[in-house]
Amino acid sequence: MISVYEQTQAALRAIKAREPEVRAWTHLNEESVLEEARAIDHRAAGEELYGVIVAAKDIFETADMPTTYGSPIYKDYRPVRDAAVIARLREKGALILGKTFSTEFASAFPGPTRNPHNLDHTPGGSSSGSAAAVASGMVRVALGTQTLGSIIRPASYCGIVGFKPTYGRVSRSGVLNLSETLDTVGFFGAILEDVERVFYSLTNEIAPARIPNEKQPRLAFCKGPGWDDANAGVQDRIGRYVDSLREEGVFIEDLDLRSTLSEILRAAQIVHDAEAYRNFTWERTQHFDRLSAEFQNVLSRGEAVTEEAYERALIVGKVGRAQMQKVFEKFHALITLSATQEAPAGLASTGSPNMNAAWTFLRGPCVSLPKLKAANGLPVGVQLIGKPFEDGQLLSCAHWLDARCPNI
Repeated sequence: MISVYEQTQAALRAIKAREPEVRAWTHLNEESVLEEARAIDHRAAGEELYGVIVAAKDIFETADMPTTYGSPIYKDYRPVRDAAVIARLREKGALILGKTFSTEFASAFPGPTRNPHNLDHTPGGSSSGSAAAVASGMVRVALGTQTLGSIIRPASYCGIVGFKPTYGRVSRSGVLNLSETLDTVGFFGAILEDVERVFYSLTNEIAPARIPNEKQPRLAFCKGPGWDDANAGVQDRIGRYVDSLREEGVFIEDLDLRSTLSEILRAAQIVHDAEAYRNFTWERTQHFDRLSAEFQNVLSRGEAVTEEAYERALIVGKVGRAQMQKVFEKFHALITLSATQEAPAGLASTGSPNMNAAWTFLRGPCVSLPKLKAANGLPVGVQLIGKPFEDGQLLSCAHWLDARCPNI
């Protein structure tokens, strides 16, 4: 077995090779992580997550590293304790290698991180650095969060696995509070097994048996909220992917939820903006001039949301969740796009969350698998959506599908 110390050395070599151009990391102390790696080798060889090296998005509090939330306001902030998920990872034997770039307050204004597949393109956001660190081979696992589309979209753009568990399944204690109705802790991995190992260990959930090849899960190809925002190229790619599965004998029903869930995208944005305005009272009243124009706009939109509009948006989400309960009585998983396009050129925007925000608001688990390529060669993910609290079932469906069809 390769020691954690040796794995850490290898990770640091990969970072040295690619970090100058990718810029995934906000904080990395080589000397201290090598010392910690030695300590883990001595004390934690039998732990569940021994040998797992993790990058943490810089909105997770860490007692031994700065936590800036992607904002100059917090450039010198040193938390007194670890976020619950960081503490749990360490208890289980994992090594937290360092902190990765987030967009400002996990919202709109991008950091400096570039897409490892093409440095002139965005890696997505807000979990930009975490996705790029995995995609460039610096680590195999990284922590992220999703409020609208901040795990599934970067995973799609960067050609890696992204997993957003059911809302509330992983503790948010010690994690930046952008929108308490939407914020969800999740994971990036080089392969499905990477995110599964961490998820099941953190939740003490027992992984269900894999679905046998001959036993097919009930699947639907879903055109839902955001589908009409996707460009023709990626719509064509996922259509070909579904066709190839059908040619292999996989039965996949067509499902159109665009009218059923027509209000959900707008409602998710209203909730996001209103809660951001409320949660960043100190920053907007004491340091407004240190906020980016993009985040100022988020807060301005939030200020304009009336209490009546906010309550109505919450009701839209509640009704949508009830409607989806009926859908998931028939299907184990829905198949759709992970993003409206491949990673956009430039770093001024992290792309559209419109293929993700509704599913985040509906609170079920989502997985992005790197199965598609756009015409320009950049990756595009296939998104699988599952029933809330059936995370294991969704991951099993993801394995079953991943083994079934080559990349398109």
